[in-house]
Amino acid sequence: FPVTIGSSNIQAQLDNLDPDLSSNQGYWGNFWNGNTITNSSANAVNTVAFPSADANNYGFTISNSNRVVAGNAGIYMFIATIQINKSQGSTTEDVYFWIRQNGVDVPDSAYKESIKSDPILSTANWQLKMNAGDEVSKFILLSNSHDGTTSIRVGYTPNRVVS
Repeated sequence: FPVTIGSSNIQAQLDNLDPDLSSNQGYWGNFWNGNTITNSSANAVNTVAFPSADANNYGFTISNSNRVVAGNAGIYMFIATIQINKSQGSTTEDVYFWIRQNGVDVPDSAYKESIKSDPILSTANWQLKMNAGDEVSKFILLSNSHDGTTSIRVGYTPNRVVS
């Protein structure tokens, strides 16, 4: 229900602050890979595919199963949830993940998690300015050392930043 102040509701007042806001807000997407992504060798770079997507995504599509494509220009917050499990080996393993925009690594976008045995649930956030048609490679994951099986599950949600 709309909250009103005086004779107009708050959303109408916010829309009047930026005349372009009402036509550009609300773009979002939700993509995930519930399958196990297993790193088979040391220093292997794995591009993460996202075979699953929310049917109500608005303003984002998937290209080549591993690129999120913006349908509209804007500044977007990308939120990632990463579950990392290590089922073998006794040494600590470093797992790095980062993003690429239009095929180029995004500077300073790398995150690192270290895992020895217990599962890790990690969250990463990136804010990117995008033009319509720009692509973001979902995640590229790298395992620094390898003495067992490390599996990764990833969820990915871009949302338009309204400022």
